Parts: sequence; C-alpha cells; structure tokens
Amino acid sequence: MGYFKNRYAFIGKGKWTQKFNLFLFLIVIAMSCNMGDKKQSGKTEPECYLFVQGRDSIELSLQENNGRVSGRLQFLFYEKDKSRGTVDGEMKGDTLFGNYTFTSEGMLSYREVAFLKKENSFLLGSGEIMNTGNREVFKNREEIEFSNRVLLKNVDCR
Repeated sequence: MGYFKNRYAFIGKGKWTQKFNLFLFLIVIAMSCNMGDKKQSGKTEPECYLFVQGRDSIELSLQENNGRVSGRLQFLFYEKDKSRGTVDGEMKGDTLFGNYTFTSEGMLSYREVAFLKKENSFLLGSGEIMNTGNREVFKNREEIEFSNRVLLKNVDCR
C-alpha cells in the first residue's frame, strides 16, 4: 500500500498538475455545453399552415428535427369524409415529400403527400397515384402538379 501512496503522491499537488486539472475540467464543461446545443439545434419550433375555401379547410402543422419533418395534417371538407392524421417526411429542395398516416370513417390509411414550399406557404401537390400494398403513392413524382388553388398559408399555431 505504501508503494501506491508514494508513487501517486504528486497527483493534485504542484503548479502544473493544478493547471492540468483545471484544463481538463474546462474541456469537460465545454464538451457538455456543445452536446446540449446539438440536441436543441436540430429541432425547430412548430409551424402551422391553413387553407380555407368556403366550409372546407386543410390544416398542417410541421416541425423539423435533424432533417426530418413531422407533424399533423387534417383535411376537413364540409359534408364529405374528413381525415386526420400525422405526416412524416423530408424536404427535398423546396418540396416536402411525406407519408400521411390518417383515419377516415374509422379506417386507418396511408398515403404519400407532397407540398411545395413557396415563400411562407405550401402548395398541395396532386398527381396520379397507385397502390403499393396498403399505401397510396404518386406514380411519378416528376408529374406532381402544384396548383395555386390549394395554398396553405402560414398562420399562428393554436
């Protein structure tokens, strides 16, 4: 036991050891701060968008987290089937491609959606779709049309 006591007696004593310990402490603190910043910087505040025409509306809320975009999407059409669900996808350039998981008339369904970012708004994409298993997808993404008729404007989130 005396061997270890004498051998490591220099730890914590002397000018260089104190400076080294302080240096290590500062590095650990700096690394902890940076790790916290990375976790927070990847997630953005939710943004909400709304389309209203007569009694029909489409509500979209999105939040970006480390390159992925997710949120809620609702199609609320007067005297027609309503659908409510979640959207999960990613931005490719100025276009959001996402998977819409929703319920309508008590049935769970899956559909691909596309939105074109235009300033502070999104245009809903439409195009020919096909079924792949239990999911509807665009037959050809290059042929998706984005009409100004369905413009979801940025609004305050409720």
